[in-house]
Amino acid sequence: MSLGNSIVLIAIALFFAGAPYAFAGMVRREKPDWPRWRKITVSGLILPLLVAVLPMLALIRIFVWPPTSCSVDACGFDPMLVAAGLLLSAASAILGLAVSAVALRKE
Repeated sequence: MSLGNSIVLIAIALFFAGAPYAFAGMVRREKPDWPRWRKITVSGLILPLLVAVLPMLALIRIFVWPPTSCSVDACGFDPMLVAAGLLLSAASAILGLAVSAVALRKE
């Protein structure tokens, strides 16, 4: 793996870790009366839900479009996109909940 690819992966990881931390700070300021578990859940799951939208749209496309509209071997890429997107969403949910719990541990 080249240095450029490593930098891109590190930037993506920092984004997926930094966004829940920022959301946790915003939820802490805006909703101080919420219980800690709700703050962690809301701040940790905003980004994964947004990430899961694209695979869900691809899944709808798989069920709506007939397979005859695909070119040779192109229909196999959509289920792979759905699986990879949902895997990324699940991983970002776990990371987001962990980061949010750390950000809100002093409550």
